[in-house]
Amino acid sequence: KLQLGTVVHVGVVEQLCHSLMDRLIDTHPSLFVGVMDFGSEAEVQAHRDDLLQYMSIAALFHDLGKNRMAEIVSNDYRRLTDHEFAIIRRHPELALEYLDMDPLFDKYRDVALGHHKWYNGQGGYPATFDNVASPWRPVIDLLTICDCIDAATDDINRNYRLPKTLDEVIKEFQRDAGVRYNPTM
Repeated sequence: KLQLGTVVHVGVVEQLCHSLMDRLIDTHPSLFVGVMDFGSEAEVQAHRDDLLQYMSIAALFHDLGKNRMAEIVSNDYRRLTDHEFAIIRRHPELALEYLDMDPLFDKYRDVALGHHKWYNGQGGYPATFDNVASPWRPVIDLLTICDCIDAATDDINRNYRLPKTLDEVIKEFQRDAGVRYNPTM
């Protein structure tokens, strides 16, 4: 089933992730040491294209689980019901039904599972996933930020709440740095 809003969202998130990662590789390559077994900042920078390609695909896959959900949100401006929110919270785990189809997709599992977890691992969902221990944590952290930017500022596909300005979102990132969001990113 095609969910047009999700298609647009993952495309925007992919572009944000690609641009921000490209910049972070220049300014903070140490963030990505250990990802893909890169052992140094020089190695991270030398494999920029590999990291950017991985980030782009991970961003496109991050909401795959939404394809397994019924479209439950109506077109009026209202809060989600508890039942609707419980369904939406399952999308990271539902993504595994797709990613488990081929071992080549294993490297995207943690990003799909972790993109709604808090940076400190103490909040978000799914509760059973430990983003802090993931070898893909820097990618999860970046995707979380980009996902939040698009979701919070979206004025078309988020009919259950009004969009925020980018300045409001940045203030939230600053306020919650180190708890919900990577403080360096």
